[in-house]
Amino acid sequence: MNSADAQSFTTYAAYALKARVAAYFGDWSTVKTSAETVINSGLYSIVSADAYVDSWTIDNADNSIFELAFSSTDNESINGLKNIYRGSSYGDIVVLDNLQGVFDDGDVRGSEDMMANDGSYLRNMGKYTFIRLLR
Repeated sequence: MNSADAQSFTTYAAYALKARVAAYFGDWSTVKTSAETVINSGLYSIVSADAYVDSWTIDNADNSIFELAFSSTDNESINGLKNIYRGSSYGDIVVLDNLQGVFDDGDVRGSEDMMANDGSYLRNMGKYTFIRLLR
């Protein structure tokens, strides 16, 4: 069953996850066929670099295959995923110092909109302000 909203785990979300897992194992044939299934569905599109950061704040963005649904009262305070990534008193998850070097100059994923130094650590700034899992 395939729902029109990204908060439901659809057949295409399963194929996207299959492609991602296959990539970790170097199974490029499975990556290709699974990713092509998602691409050829015509339901998703790649957003421009200018729109990429903002796409994390929009429900059912064109590039969102699966996202968690939650309200403003879910996981408030220090229990929210955003605070685990970005919290000044709790932020347990930090970005490896060498990660920004992985991206080419001008790649939005390596920009300060996506990761920045908080004075002590390099932190994920673009993701998980709202939760989006497969993009």
